Amino acid sequence: MKKRSMRVLAAALVLTMALPVTAFGAETVQVDGYDRMEGEAAEYQFSISNVTGKTTVAGKEAYVCQAPVKVSSVDELQTFEVTKYLSAGNALAAQGVMLPDGYTQESWDALHFESEGDAGVQVGTTYTINEPGIYRALGMYPAIAGGAEVYLVVEGNGQTAASLTKPQYTTAVPSTAKVLVNGKKVAFDAYTIGGNTYFKLRDVAAAVNGTAKSFNVTWDANAKAISLQGGTAYVAVGGELAAGDGTAKQALPSAAPVYRGWMEYAMPAYTINGSTYFKLRDLCSLMDIAVGWDDATKTITVDSTK
Repeated sequence: MKKRSMRVLAAALVLTMALPVTAFGAETVQVDGYDRMEGEAAEYQFSISNVTGKTTVAGKEAYVCQAPVKVSSVDELQTFEVTKYLSAGNALAAQGVMLPDGYTQESWDALHFESEGDAGVQVGTTYTINEPGIYRALGMYPAIAGGAEVYLVVEGNGQTAASLTKPQYTTAVPSTAKVLVNGKKVAFDAYTIGGNTYFKLRDVAAAVNGTAKSFNVTWDANAKAISLQGGTAYVAVGGELAAGDGTAKQALPSAAPVYRGWMEYAMPAYTINGSTYFKLRDLCSLMDIAVGWDDATKTITVDSTK
């Protein structure tokens, strides 16, 4: 899980994508997303290696690339990030923000904190994409309107642009995980997808309601976004903590952005029967709820009392 961008900032940006290359042969392409007066900004913000073509994904133009791909800053930037996505058909589902080569989460966060809003990302900062998938690269200057935003479809390991841009349906298998919430056993309608267990968002909110870490969940129908409000009682909508039927379900990556306050967070999530499911550890980390594992009893523990 990783913070992505401020809602206010994202709404104010007009991001442009220039795709000037017409003939491809594993080229390196330089990207510019700014309309500027002379001297206001450099000609390009970042480069992309191993570009082999163009395609469209969820209505957006994208470069087709062959792994491994290097996305490198060619100017000093305030924001430089690469986010991975899965196709949800007409939309893209964020799976998380990558770290640049040579950085830990701590050192990357420290760089942005120490830059105090200036261009702290140095020339040559690089993301290496080894796994096939859909990615978004974003580069921005401080105090200059605009931004360079490019989508990439990275092929590899037998996965092609055609297969990667189809809706990525998968099978969700009912989970038998035992969960204790504040010492009390709670039955969740949870599912295992790709080796990870996913829990219904509203079930988790209902399970910790009335404790120090209560939070509410609201849905913005216009923005098609999920909003989480910490420190407030959960308002039930019906169906929370209902037992599942024990059968496997079809799951589609959720494209709904998740906000806590004005910050947007990229967390893998799936839609199953109209409800949104998250990894328990991701969700609890966001809401500052302690999660543990009792190996002796093979039990997940959740502590929302402090």
